[in-house]
Amino acid sequence: MQEYALRVFEEIRKRDGITNENIKESMDLHTNREAVFKSGQGSGKSGSFFFFSKNKEFIVKTMTETEKNVFLSMLPSYLNHLLENPKSLLARIYGLYTVQIDEQPSVSLLLMANSTKTVHTDCIRHCFDLKGSLTNRNVKIGKDYVPKQTLKDVNFIWLK
Repeated sequence: MQEYALRVFEEIRKRDGITNENIKESMDLHTNREAVFKSGQGSGKSGSFFFFSKNKEFIVKTMTETEKNVFLSMLPSYLNHLLENPKSLLARIYGLYTVQIDEQPSVSLLLMANSTKTVHTDCIRHCFDLKGSLTNRNVKIGKDYVPKQTLKDVNFIWLK
């Protein structure tokens, strides 16, 4: 296993009160076995797989090599933003890893907080999954719209 930007992610975890023990308990292979094997059922349109830790505190998401490299290039700005805006509602990312098991191709994994568990959710009016694209990035808002429903890029532009 290769861990990227160890000190950066340690700083983010420390500021959020996340310990290595929290992560070990949440990500224990035995208690997460079922979630890992069901991860393909929750895959997004991008083809990435993700799963929630058994206690729902964390999300593990696969990422492509390109996504990993883009995120690593943005990491200094991301850290600065979090340091300057400690109550920011940006997704909290706690680790980036590349894992290879036996002869299988390596997989890059992102460890992040479950955003619905953040301490500042009382001030959230809308939730968005932003990708930076307008293609197929709209959720139809009908009578049954619930403010915590996850909206997309076109909705973000419309609600501005």
